[in-house]
Amino acid sequence: MLALRQQNLKRLLAYSSIAHFGYLLVAFLPGSKAGTEATIFYLAAYSVTLLAAFGVIVLLSTGEEEADRIENYQGLIWRKPVLGTILTVALFSLAGIPLTAGFLAKFMVLSAGVQQALWPC
Repeated sequence: MLALRQQNLKRLLAYSSIAHFGYLLVAFLPGSKAGTEATIFYLAAYSVTLLAAFGVIVLLSTGEEEADRIENYQGLIWRKPVLGTILTVALFSLAGIPLTAGFLAKFMVLSAGVQQALWPC
């Protein structure tokens, strides 16, 4: 709930990492080969996506000002189309939108949990 009101992009990504840790717990619980494979893929996809998002923040930051406020990214796709596209794809992947690595990783994690019938009764 706190992430919805956040205006700092770096803090928003930090709140996102808390949710991603929860997904990893679902993959750890089965203790199966599918869970291990899902965990490795999830960590790889999440690492690349997070590096891309923070990379855009670093590239947009200047010596005088850090580009961590949400309003710094308004119109980014028009000012710097490549960085805007990279950030958009990274945020879509972190959200788990279909056709991104984040979606595939979350799908693998959840299917590993479902295979072991790990849902509350």
